[in-house]
Amino acid sequence: MCVLLPGTVRTVDLAYTLHAFGVRFRFLTATIGVDPAYQNEAFYKPTLDADSVRVNELFDKAEAKGVAVENQSLADEELVALLQPENQVVMALV
Repeated sequence: MCVLLPGTVRTVDLAYTLHAFGVRFRFLTATIGVDPAYQNEAFYKPTLDADSVRVNELFDKAEAKGVAVENQSLADEELVALLQPENQVVMALV
């Protein structure tokens, strides 16, 4: 299976890729879609406008495509609790 990612990779792209490879995961995000508050951040500035439509579309179609997206943040204690069964992996992107 080949998964082609765009020139810039956002967290929602990672969720679609994990789903394509049959990985069981939970995708929690504080913001559904592109957060315009990042438009002046150096890392996002060159690509945010171009990526906005694509990224928002991926979020909009996620449920229909079988990619579960939860609009939720976790407290520190909740993150630690997720690590309790040692056979789990937690990937936190900030």
